[in-house]
Amino acid sequence: MIGILCGRNKERLFADLVLKSAAFKTVPVLIFSMPDVNLSEKTVYGALISGAEANIVKTTLPSHIYNFSVQHTKSHIKKLKQLLELENVTVYNPANSFNQWSIMKILKSYAVSARYLFPFDNVTKGFDFRFEDSAGFILRPRNGNDPAKITYCAKTKAGFDIYNIGEIAFGHLHDIRSAVNPIVKNGKWLVLFTPELTTYKNRLFTARGYLYKTKDKSWALALKTVLSQTEETYGKTNDKPDEALIRMAAYINNFIPDLAFCAIDFTLDKDGNPYFLALGGWQDLMPRKALHKPLADVLCGSLASKHSE
Repeated sequence: MIGILCGRNKERLFADLVLKSAAFKTVPVLIFSMPDVNLSEKTVYGALISGAEANIVKTTLPSHIYNFSVQHTKSHIKKLKQLLELENVTVYNPANSFNQWSIMKILKSYAVSARYLFPFDNVTKGFDFRFEDSAGFILRPRNGNDPAKITYCAKTKAGFDIYNIGEIAFGHLHDIRSAVNPIVKNGKWLVLFTPELTTYKNRLFTARGYLYKTKDKSWALALKTVLSQTEETYGKTNDKPDEALIRMAAYINNFIPDLAFCAIDFTLDKDGNPYFLALGGWQDLMPRKALHKPLADVLCGSLASKHSE
């Protein structure tokens, strides 16, 4: 028996996915959320799916648990940490939200993956935003991978353009600090110094590669999408990102060994070269969404193949 840990609002979606998948016919799957875990008893309430049957049961915690959730409350975060410490229980993707500064430091330590990074720095109080040798810069929160929180500032002949949440603002270079400070006044932020980048629908072109670890422990790309006002099919014929995504996932996995699935957000310069923006998990997977069908198929096939023996 394997476990799928998800948000309460996705339990039914994952149950339907497993019931409809032929891959799980011989692999029992328990679907549950964090409030249903009893650590003192090492038990859990959840939907146990075996073959074509689904039943709500109380049972022992599965020895292999795949996490497709992000815990937000202090009590659930604490419970997840305690779950990770249990003997004979392995949690894959124990985190799906990451400190991007730490991830970029990892990538920077390896020449092969470092080529996909922009120069970056922390935004500190009184940070002097200047373009100098760069054609622009990106502002992003230090944690998480929400593309709506990314701001791209591009230098122009007349001053600068700011791309933020599908809108463009214009300004003169001497106004850059007054334009940027309201964006970074709360929370911890990173600045990435960039060449001229591709824009799409009045925002920085941002795409996402969904990757997974195969049975032979190599990494493969399941799907690429474009993150605009909505998530869209990646229609570009440029295949430069594919190798970059696989290389980055494989190297990050050396430092996060229990990573089984990940999502890497990236952008492109004007020559189509990919650059890293953020690492996340598959917590945004929507099994019924047509765009995510390849992900649902990969998830089922991957988990079943690893645990069918």
